[in-house]
Amino acid sequence: NAAADLTVFEREAVPREIFVLGNESTGLSKDVAAATDGALSIPMASGVDSLNVAVTAALIAYLDR
Repeated sequence: NAAADLTVFEREAVPREIFVLGNESTGLSKDVAAATDGALSIPMASGVDSLNVAVTAALIAYLDR
């Protein structure tokens, strides 16, 4: 998976966005990633490896208000 363009905290909200969430270990397939406009990351505290997809979706929904 390619490095993220921005973090979820740096991006500007855009009306009518679609977020595609990838698998925890493998991310998005190459075909799906190629169809997107970019990638976002979620900075995490030291020692935290990942967030499950439900937590990630909730965080994005909350920040995109």
